[in-house]
Amino acid sequence: MPSSATTVSPDGLSISHSKTDKYQCISTSKPLPSRLDRFYFEVTLKSTAISASSPSPAWPTVSIGFCTAAGAPVTFPGAKPRPAASSVRSWGYHGDGGGFFSSESGGRPPMFGPQCCKGNTVGCGVDLLTHTMWFTLNGWFKWDIFENVHGRLFPLIGLYDEIELETNFVGPYLW
Repeated sequence: MPSSATTVSPDGLSISHSKTDKYQCISTSKPLPSRLDRFYFEVTLKSTAISASSPSPAWPTVSIGFCTAAGAPVTFPGAKPRPAASSVRSWGYHGDGGGFFSSESGGRPPMFGPQCCKGNTVGCGVDLLTHTMWFTLNGWFKWDIFENVHGRLFPLIGLYDEIELETNFVGPYLW
């Protein structure tokens, strides 16, 4: 089994992930400041093949969203949390299938949008006044998906396939 090889640049803005045959989450180390009304960030899929020996999927398994705890208790954005952290909630868009998942779905099937591939930029925003979460693709407002989003929120990225990403938390944004 391959070993985990996820590297985050010193400035925290670039991520390189080698396939590990398990899902992994990376979150910010601090939650959103309480004084905000809205928050938005973007992730650009830069490359899907880090090594020549790894196949490059057309639609890499990468996810973007928010969670209510630093990423360790979350198996993947929108999935049920690890048993030791059953109260943690998360919401996410999965680029490989275009699905929107919530850990609070109660078994309801997810909604679906377009898939995301190399060169695409996915954005995720939350309105802390209306408790809604939305997503963008390549700068276009696409989906106002989740309601009842509240708590101490941490931006979250889920990784599975080999990928290089660039994050943007301060702008300028495509959206």
